[in-house]
Amino acid sequence: MALNAAILGYEYFPDPTKGRPVYFGSVYVGVVDLDPQIPANQLTIQYRQEDGTLVPATQPVLTGAGGVPLYNGSPVQIIVDGAYSMKVLNSSGAQVYYRADSSDNDAPIRDIITPFDDLTELRANTDSALLRAGLAGHTTEGDGGGGEFWLDTSDTSTADDNGINIVDSVSPRIGTWKRLYEGIFINPKWFGATGDGATDDTTAIQTAMNYCRDNKTGGLLLPEGDYLVTFLDYGALTSSQRYNIWGSGKNRTRIFKTDATAEPIMRINSTTPTFFVAEILMGGFRMEGQVATTTACIESYGIANCHFHDIWLEKSVVGWQDYGAISCTWSEMITNANQFGVKMQWFDSTISAGDPNANWFNNCISTNNTKWGFWFNDGRLVSFNGGR
Repeated sequence: MALNAAILGYEYFPDPTKGRPVYFGSVYVGVVDLDPQIPANQLTIQYRQEDGTLVPATQPVLTGAGGVPLYNGSPVQIIVDGAYSMKVLNSSGAQVYYRADSSDNDAPIRDIITPFDDLTELRANTDSALLRAGLAGHTTEGDGGGGEFWLDTSDTSTADDNGINIVDSVSPRIGTWKRLYEGIFINPKWFGATGDGATDDTTAIQTAMNYCRDNKTGGLLLPEGDYLVTFLDYGALTSSQRYNIWGSGKNRTRIFKTDATAEPIMRINSTTPTFFVAEILMGGFRMEGQVATTTACIESYGIANCHFHDIWLEKSVVGWQDYGAISCTWSEMITNANQFGVKMQWFDSTISAGDPNANWFNNCISTNNTKWGFWFNDGRLVSFNGGR
């Protein structure tokens, strides 16, 4: 009597980095060495059902919650005639596996995540057979800027942004390494920000802000830390470019300035705006300047219908200097140890009358400001609810 291993025989697709199945994923089968996701490259496939019968199948093959191909709710095997290529995508459409040639047992296992120490080592890679990389850090191991990347060999034009898109040092270039991430928020540590209170994080944070601006993300998410900067420019942005900025809480995320240049920590919109920056959300951080020289923690021009929450602004000439805000709300904001807590005033505008109008301050606190807590010039309909 022959002895046989007791196996189910159904393909299971695990996510090698998440410790879970590739649930609700997509499987493509195609011609050897070609991208099977492209319909012209796909081969004819069939399903072998539990009773052994074969039925025609269409692509992509979908996996269930358990990472197994399903047909009419039941597990099936994918049957194809001859050698093939295979690609597996997760539920977000990101590539998890790619096998160029099923018949080449000596081919590189290109779906394996190859470890790299940092971005410098990744850029130096010359092996075009590697399709996935795992970084221990952006610059040093554990600095918060590591993560997973996949190699897009079809993209030889995207510029290296030192965080999301990384270009190899090969000439001509192999392609573009693209960061894999979940969610809609961008972490400035991916671009090299440290939050250690000593390193100048201006370039890293500004680059992350620019990425948010140009790629319609949900916004910037600053982890807990102390971020030393000189000047951050939110930008003069249209509605399609706007993005939000969130920290981990005003007692956890601090953005501070130590140089003596007479400028704000962050500016929203141009000093001569041609349109409103509207409907942005910011909060969950603390800003600290130099009371004699930092003109403002935040300086805004021509903003409308925005909401700012859980912000602490201190040690500047002005905590928040605004010109011409319309229908904006500040809530749970603290201004402390500035000359002025909040200043709102008219400016020479081409987009409105130029004076602030219909703004709300809910449960905001002004304390230890040496001149005025709230100072308004030419504003209309300013409302206060709670606070002091």
